[in-house]
Order: sequence, then structure tokens, then C-alpha cells
Amino acid sequence: MLWHRTTRTLKTQWPEAAILTSVPTHAPLLAAGHSKRTVTRQLGMTLNTIPRFSRAATPEELFTGQWQSRATKLDPYKPYLDQRRQEGCTNAWKLQEETKEPGCPQSYGNIHNHVSRTLHGRPQPTGPRPPSAPAVTRWNLTHPDTLPESDRLHLKTALANRPQPTARAEHTHSSAHMLTQLQGARLPTWIEPATATTELPSLHRFAQRLEGDLDAVVAVLSLPWNSGVVEGHVNRIKMLKRQMFGRAGFELLRKRVLLTPSFDCRTRPGLYDREVTIEYEWRGDFDNAALNALHADGFGHPVARTDWRERLERHSLGWVCARESGSLVGFVNVVWDGGAHAFILDTVIAQHHQRRGVGRSLVTAAAHEARAAKCEWLHVDFEEHLRPFYFDACGFKKTTGRLIAL
Repeated sequence: MLWHRTTRTLKTQWPEAAILTSVPTHAPLLAAGHSKRTVTRQLGMTLNTIPRFSRAATPEELFTGQWQSRATKLDPYKPYLDQRRQEGCTNAWKLQEETKEPGCPQSYGNIHNHVSRTLHGRPQPTGPRPPSAPAVTRWNLTHPDTLPESDRLHLKTALANRPQPTARAEHTHSSAHMLTQLQGARLPTWIEPATATTELPSLHRFAQRLEGDLDAVVAVLSLPWNSGVVEGHVNRIKMLKRQMFGRAGFELLRKRVLLTPSFDCRTRPGLYDREVTIEYEWRGDFDNAALNALHADGFGHPVARTDWRERLERHSLGWVCARESGSLVGFVNVVWDGGAHAFILDTVIAQHHQRRGVGRSLVTAAAHEARAAKCEWLHVDFEEHLRPFYFDACGFKKTTGRLIAL
């Protein structure tokens, strides 16, 4: 059934497919000694079709009729389309835009059919494949200092001898620097050449829109405040609506929208309503009770009675204390071998201050003080779930090491 349906579809959409699907069918019957009239009845064809099939030495001899070798309005542009195909351009939309300038009246469908059918099976371009638009966009939007050398070379090759992409990349880099460095005062000088360009209409329109609300945009690019928290709440509400569409009523939606923020504020106080200042101190003063309570809160075990003061004074190069309004909210211990090696131990942050950059600041301060003490290497060992924190956030490098459980 599937074969008959596929064959019928081929015969309907492509007339030459009807010929190709019938040629292998009549040949065995004729070779077995059946007459042409018998084969005609068995295959349901006309009496003139089977003789024409039997006389054809190659399938190409069967491709005759009103659809073969007929002149079309696209013929004058086919050499150009073939040349662009050999250069690696297979985008029918782009080819249509290029042929509009000489006055080609053909639509996208005709050009697409020519590219996909007529040129299908021809030798592919021998040169390297051009980069895709998303790849070039990613290279342009990546900071030049963090762009890998291979991508840098690819971007340089893609922009070579192409004035429009090069100008677009220059505008992108200058706007990204202005955005990340909060240099809103430079916006008018950026808008002036952008509005003057005629080769980049999309950039021209974007710059004109910025001029219509210049004061607000300059304030956004200059001040440290933003509406990110508000947008986060809007996205969360939209997510709740999608989850509950067709599944629950308005009362449950109202409770989820109104009660979720209060739950977040209880678990992570001060995250949305105020700016918290945390102080970091090298070899800061502390009491054992506060540090034991911090360890119990951060690691989730009962409060111990460890004499941290005596332990740190005996074995440690130093330690870093993080305090908020006088309360101990973070701690890291730095031990050493008396020479060039220091070790990070006992990194702990209070639960309501986790994932806010406190741990990274603790390790950064510890590394700074260890470097000041003439240490050359800072070591750390950790559990697998802390790999992103120490490798990505703190900058530790992977080395070969082993451990013996005593």
C-alpha cells in the first residue's frame, strides 16, 4: 500500500517519475515472452506506451513531450544561477534578490525549483563551505579577547572584501563596548554615523528609533540600575500561565502568582528589596560558636563544638571572614606547607547567602593574600557537584592528583 501511494504521488507531482517507475516493470514481462498487448493489459497502459518503452535504450530517450526543452523566462539567468551555485550560494531567497536587479521577473518558487531540481546532483563547489549566518553573528557578538583564534581567523576571512559586514561588525563592537562599560554619553556619537549610512537599512532604522527616546536610552546605558528583576517576575508569571492553561482555575493561578514571591523572600532575604553590603576580612576575629553555627547551617549537620581558634592558629596561613551587618555569613580557611604551596579548606557560606557571589569573593581574597605571602600555588579538592564553582567561577585549573582515604 505504501509503495502504491508513493508511486501515485510521484506520478502526480513529477510526470517523468511515472516513466521511471514503469520501465523496470514491463521489461521482465517482455523478456519472459509475453506479447506487448498482454503486457499492456496487465499494466493498465495504452497500446502505444509499451512499444515506446521497449524501443528506448536509455531512460533519457523517454523524456520527451511538452515539458522537455521548452523555453522559459528564466533561461537568460540560468548561467548566472549556475555560476552562483558553483560559488557555494544555494539560498533561493538570496538568488532571487540578486536577480531582481537585472530585471528578472521570476518568483522565488521558480528559482527554488531550478536550484533544487536542475542543479541537483551536479558537482559541489570545491572551495571551503562559507560560514553560516548564525556562526558569523556569534563571532561578531563575542568579545574579541575571549574569541578563540580559529574563530577569529574565520571571522576575518568572512569579512574580507565585504564592506557591509565589516561596517556592521564595527558598529556591533562599539555598541557592545558602550553597553558593557556603561558609557551612555557616547551614544550620540554612535548614532550619528549609524543614521548616515545607507548600505545598512536595518541599522539606520534602529538608530532613528534610538533618537526618538535618546534621554531614556542614555540613562539605561549610564546608570547601574535596570528593570531585570521586574522582567524576571513578568517571565515567571507568563511561565505559570502556560503551565496552568486548561488545567486549573483563576483562584489557583492567583495564589501561585501572589504567594511565590513571599516564599522566595523568606528563603533568600534581601535579594529583591535591598542592596546588601558584605565585608571581607583577612584573619578576621571570630568566635568558635559563630563559626560552628555557620558550618552547621552551610553543610546541614548538627552544631559541633570544634575549637576553630586553636586549629587555625596552629596550621593555617590565614582565613577570610565574610560578614553582613556584623554577622558571619561566609568563611574559608587557607593552610600551607610553610613554603610555596597553600591549600583551600572549609569553604562555607550561609544558606541564605549562597549563589550570590560570596564564595567566589572569599576564594579571590584568599588567593590574593596567599600570593602576598609569597606562595606560588593554591590547591583545592572538592566534590563533583562543586566543579563549576571552582573551575568556572574561581578559575582553578584541572591537574592530575590522587587521594588516599585514611
